[in-house]
Amino acid sequence: MQYLQSNPKFRHNLIFTYSDKPKEAYIVASHSTFQVSQKDAQEFLKIRSFCTGYNEISAISEKSGISTKKINKILQSLYDADMFRRPARNLTLIDKSEIVNQLLVLSKMWGKQLEETYIAADLNAGDSTKNSLIGWLFETYHYIKNFPQAIWTAYKYAADTELKNVYAEYYRQEQGHEKFILECLIRLGFKQDEIVNSIPLVATRLICLMMDELFKYCPESLLLIANIIESNEDSTLDDFRSFRLSLEKKYSLPDGSLIALQKHSELDYQLGHASLAKKHEKFLYNITCEKIHILINLIHDIKHAFDAQSMEIKEYYNQVGNYIPRQPVDYFSI
Repeated sequence: MQYLQSNPKFRHNLIFTYSDKPKEAYIVASHSTFQVSQKDAQEFLKIRSFCTGYNEISAISEKSGISTKKINKILQSLYDADMFRRPARNLTLIDKSEIVNQLLVLSKMWGKQLEETYIAADLNAGDSTKNSLIGWLFETYHYIKNFPQAIWTAYKYAADTELKNVYAEYYRQEQGHEKFILECLIRLGFKQDEIVNSIPLVATRLICLMMDELFKYCPESLLLIANIIESNEDSTLDDFRSFRLSLEKKYSLPDGSLIALQKHSELDYQLGHASLAKKHEKFLYNITCEKIHILINLIHDIKHAFDAQSMEIKEYYNQVGNYIPRQPVDYFSI
């Protein structure tokens, strides 16, 4: 065997599957994408859980139920595809353009993953409930309402005057967008006061708090977050209309009830926020090497916070007896 790691650990990777290609899967890493069979992907996933760098191959075999012979074969193919974690070295010895490019590729990769795994994808496919849709709208309302404050944190902590100007404009453009979701919820029968006075789920609050933490630590990282969360620049205006019509049809909503959601997506797309990082890439060179590792991990946590939000929306809004929308608990509530 050519690979040398007795305690294997891989480069960060994602697995994508598509309903129109049931026999195929795609392993996506920052350097390439590999098409494999569903069978091979499932065997890889069975051993991946234990490839943390702390388990020898014999232990991985015992924990996964996969033979050492099969594991060695999988590991060899992954080694040939350059999928093993690279040896650590001093980041100051790496060309800064390589680091910046990796950050851009990684953030786009996580953005693509969110497109596939976020609750909106389930809703669009018709694999959810009307209550989940309502919950997603409420949590989107709260998230959009709070996002400008996160931008303002990045603005306050940015040292570069030119970057401050970029963030000030981003802040201005994002203010008040919750009105679009407010309109949708009102059209679905909720009163304005009950929407405005509701509170977000814990996961939604967590996203906002974690962004605040990240932007205080590294204000330039807002550009990378925009790469993840903003509308895909490959989207078209027709996509937003199709999405709106799909939700209205699948969940038996009144025609046009989500038109404001479509308008919001169109506005964000036209503002070009998905290309903020590409347009202002030069500011990413200001990120010091000392911050890179923690920065990447914090961004990764935020990506998973959106996953947690999806799960909490489904759990909370479909639990019989839970308040819809979620209510604050104050002194007079106890």
